[in-house]
Amino acid sequence: MLVAQQYMAAGEDQEAREFLAANADPGSPLLLATTALCDSDWDAALSHAASWQSGTESTRVLKAAVEATALTNTGQDDAALACLRAADPDGTLSGVQLAIAQILLGRADRRRGDQWLTEVQEAFSLAIKARDSRRSWFGDSVAPIVAAVQAAQACGDIATAWELMQEQPEGQATTREARDVRLLEHRALLAALTGRMDEARRLQGQIDSVYIKAQITALTLERENGDQAQISQLQAAWQAVWDAAATEHEQLHAAMGLAEWGVEPAGLNNLEAAHPDLVADIRLIARASRSSATGDLSVLRANVTKSPMIVILLAQHYQVTGDREQRARTLRSGAEYWRDASMMAMAAKAYRQADMPGTTRDCARDALELGGPGWPAQSRSEMYALLVDAEFAEGNPDRAAAAARSMLTLNPHDHDALWALARCHVVRGMTEDAWNVLVDQGTPVEPRTRHEALLWVALGVRYSDDATFVGQALTLMRRWPDDEELLGGFITTLHAGAAATQERWSEADGEQLRQATERYLERFPGSSQFRAVQLGPNNDPLANLADDLRQAYESTREVRDKVASGDLPLGILTRVVGRTYTEASLCRAAGFVYARDAMADAAGAEAVTAAQSVRAVIDPTVAHTLALLDPRLAEILIGFPDGVVTTDQLFQDALQAKDSLALQSDLTIVWDPEGQQPDVRPEEAGELERYRSTAGRVVEILRSTARVPHPELRSFPLPAHRGGQWLTALDHAKEHGLVLWTDDRVLRSLAHSSDVPAFGTLDLLDAVGTAGRLSTDEVLLAKAELLRHYYADIDFSHDLYTAAALADGWRAKAVAEALSRPQAWTEPQPVASFVLGCITHVSERYPQDIAQWLAMASTGLAKASASGAVSQNLKTLAWHALTQSWVTASSLPFVLAGLRCGIAVRDDAGTPLEDALAQFYAALVAELGHKLAASWLMRLFDLAPDTEKTIAARVVLTHQGS
Repeated sequence: MLVAQQYMAAGEDQEAREFLAANADPGSPLLLATTALCDSDWDAALSHAASWQSGTESTRVLKAAVEATALTNTGQDDAALACLRAADPDGTLSGVQLAIAQILLGRADRRRGDQWLTEVQEAFSLAIKARDSRRSWFGDSVAPIVAAVQAAQACGDIATAWELMQEQPEGQATTREARDVRLLEHRALLAALTGRMDEARRLQGQIDSVYIKAQITALTLERENGDQAQISQLQAAWQAVWDAAATEHEQLHAAMGLAEWGVEPAGLNNLEAAHPDLVADIRLIARASRSSATGDLSVLRANVTKSPMIVILLAQHYQVTGDREQRARTLRSGAEYWRDASMMAMAAKAYRQADMPGTTRDCARDALELGGPGWPAQSRSEMYALLVDAEFAEGNPDRAAAAARSMLTLNPHDHDALWALARCHVVRGMTEDAWNVLVDQGTPVEPRTRHEALLWVALGVRYSDDATFVGQALTLMRRWPDDEELLGGFITTLHAGAAATQERWSEADGEQLRQATERYLERFPGSSQFRAVQLGPNNDPLANLADDLRQAYESTREVRDKVASGDLPLGILTRVVGRTYTEASLCRAAGFVYARDAMADAAGAEAVTAAQSVRAVIDPTVAHTLALLDPRLAEILIGFPDGVVTTDQLFQDALQAKDSLALQSDLTIVWDPEGQQPDVRPEEAGELERYRSTAGRVVEILRSTARVPHPELRSFPLPAHRGGQWLTALDHAKEHGLVLWTDDRVLRSLAHSSDVPAFGTLDLLDAVGTAGRLSTDEVLLAKAELLRHYYADIDFSHDLYTAAALADGWRAKAVAEALSRPQAWTEPQPVASFVLGCITHVSERYPQDIAQWLAMASTGLAKASASGAVSQNLKTLAWHALTQSWVTASSLPFVLAGLRCGIAVRDDAGTPLEDALAQFYAALVAELGHKLAASWLMRLFDLAPDTEKTIAARVVLTHQGS
C-alpha cells in the first residue's frame, strides 16, 4: 500500500493501479479505496474507506490519508483536515503533518476561509516540523522543505524561502537536501526573485518546465532591465508565462505577474468561480498598476484596506527593491488594521531581517496577543523564538530564557527551544546548566549548525560523562570538512578540555585527538586558528617565528609600556594582545598591580561610604584580589557594601581565562628586544599552577556574585565591537548610578572623571578596619599579603613590610620590587634601615638577593629624590650599605651592582658611590692608618670587577694625606 501511495504521490496513477492489482488482496476495502483514488472516483473511495476497520496506528493513518485525499478533491477541506488531525492527535507523525500542510496550502491558493494567511503560516510551521522530524531518522525531509518553500513564498517571505534551500551554514538545508533535484525548480525561481540572476540562468538550463523557464525569463527582464524595458516587453514576457501555465495554480501566479504590469489576462474570468477572492485581488492590482506607466505603488498603497493580499503584495514590492524596513512597516500596519496574527508574525520576521530587534520583539508580542491561546502551537513557538533572538540582541538574556521556556511549554522536545535556553545559560555563565538542558532527555541534543556544534563540543568536553564523547566530537567534525575556522575551534577546544580534565581522558582519546590535529595541520597548514611551525636550523630553531614575534612586539610596545607605567588601564591590553582581562590581572601584565592612588584616597573613602547605600559593581581585578586573601576575610569585604554585582561579560571573561590558562605551557616563546631574537621564557616553578588555581577561585567568586547582562557599552563606547568586556563594570555603574569597585587605579580615575564613585580593595580594608569589622593586625596582614603579590604603592610601614618580607623568607621578591616605586620613599631613613635589615637575613645563603634588594631600593630612592638631592641621598644609602657587617669580599660585587642600578636611573646622580667609598676609606684611615686601610680596602675589592677595582685604587691614591 505504501508503494502504491508513492506512485500516486509522483503522479503515476497507472503504475499505482497496476501495483495494487498485482500485490494486494482484491477484497480489501483499503485496496478498493486506493484504486478508486487512482480512478478519481472520490465517492467510491470514501465509501470503501468507511467500511475498512483499521486496528493499528499505521493502518489508521493510511485510512485517514485516503479519506483526506478524497475529501479534499470534493471540496471538503475542513473534513479532510479534521480526519488527519484525528489520526495524529499528538502531532508527531511527519506524514500527517505534511499532508495537513499541503491541504492548507491548496486552500490558501483557492482563498477558502477568512484566515488564509494564518493557515499558510500554519502550513509553514507544520512543514518545518515534519522536516526536522524526518531528519532525525534520515527520512525524506525534502518533501516538507518543498511545502515550506511554497508557504514562505505565499507569505511573500522570499528570503526565508531561499534560505530553506541553501546549504548550511548560509542556509538551513543539509548537503543531501540542498542537492535534491526536487528543489531545483524552486531554487531557480527563487534565484530570479532574489536577484541572483547568474544562478537563475544557470539553473534555468537544467530544468524541463516551460512554465518555470518562462517565469525566470520574465523575472530576469524585470530585474536586469528595469526602467529600460518597455512595458510591452514585460507584458509579453508574463503573457508567455500565462500561456505555459498548465494548472489553475500556475495560471493564478502568471495572472498576478501580468497584473503587476496592468494586464488582466484573457481567460481570467474562467478562474473567478473557483477563486473569487484572488481574482478580485488580481484585478485590483492590475488597476493599480495601470494608474502609472512607471508602476507607481500609490494606488496599491491606497487599497491595503481592501484585502490582506494587497498588503502582502505591497510588502513584497518593498522586499524586491531592498527596502526591508518599509516592508516590515507595511506588514505591521496591515496586521494592525486586519487584526491578523499571522501578518503580525510576518512583520516580526521582517523586522528581524531588517536588524531591528526592539521592533521585532514588539511585533512578536503583538502576534502572540492577536493569536491568543487558540493560535497554532508552532506559530506561537516561532514568535517565542523571535523573542529569544530579540531579547538577546537587546541584552536581556533572562527574558530570552523566559521565552525559550515558553517554547518548551508548548513542546518539551523542541530542539530550537532547548538550544535557545542553553544559549541563554551560556551567556549568563551558567555553562553546566546549559549542558544539563541539552542532556535533560538522556541523549544530548544533536547540534544542527556550526555554531551549535562548537558550543556542543565546548560544553561536552567539560561536563559530559560519556566515555565516547571525544569520538563523537571528532566524528562531528566530518560534517564541516572544509570549515577551517570551525575545525580549528574544535581542535583548540578539545585540547583545552584535555588539559583541564586530564583524569577523564583515556590514552585512546588522546591518540584520536593527536591524529585529528595532525590531519587538520596537513589540511590547513597556514591556519590562524591552530597551526604548526617548522623548526629552524639547529643553531637557531626558533628562526621561523622571528618575524611574527618581532612584529607583534613592536606593534604593541607603546601601549604595553604605558600600561606598565600605570598611565593606561590594564584592560587596554585585552584589545592589543588578545588576552582576557582576567588573565591580564592574574599574570600581572602591567608588572605591578596598580591598586592604590594616594591622591585619590579621599575619593575612595567617599565611594566606600556611598557603597553602603547602593550596590557596587566589581570586575575581575577585585575577584583576583579577593582570591589572594583568606576566604573569611574576603566574605567580610564582599559583605560590607549594600550589595555586589558584576556583569555576565566579565564572568565569561573569567571563564575564558580559566580555560586559556589550562591550555598554556610553562614555557613561553617571546621576542627578546635586547638580543633581537626569539627567546624561551620559563615560568617560575609552580607559578603556572598558582595562576590556574587563582583563576578557579576568581571564577567561583564571580559565580557566587549577582550578575547582570551588559552586552553593549553605552556610556563608554569603544571604536570596535570586540574587546570591551573590561569596561562593562564601569559602564554599568555609570548607567545605573552604582559604585565601581576595581583594583585598577587608572580605571578608577576614569570613573571619577565621569562622576562615577569608585574605590579599591585597599580603600575598603581601611574602612572595614575603621568600622571595627577587622582588627588592626588583620588589616595589616591582608595588606602584607597583597604587597607580596606586587600590589604597588602601599604606604611604607615597618611592620607591614616586615610581615610581607618575612612571609617571603626575606627573599628579594615583590616587597623589594615595591621599593623601586618612589611612593615608598616618603621617609627614606626607615625604608633604608628596613632594606639593610632584610639583606642581613639572606646575605650568606642568597648573596644574589643583595644586588636585587639594593637595586630596587636605590632605584626607588633615585626616582623619589629632588633634583638637587639625588646624589646626596644615594651617597647616604651607599655609605650605610658599605658599613654593614655582612659586606665581605664575596658579597661586595653584589652590593656594587645593586647600587649602580639606582645611580643609572638619574642623569644628574653624579658619583654617589665614589663619594661614599671615599668617605668609607677616610673612616678606615682614621681607624687603621693609610697603609693598613689601603691594604684592607683593596682586599675587600679582590672579587670586584676591574672597573670597580680601578675606582677603589683611585680613592686610595687621591685621599688627602696619601
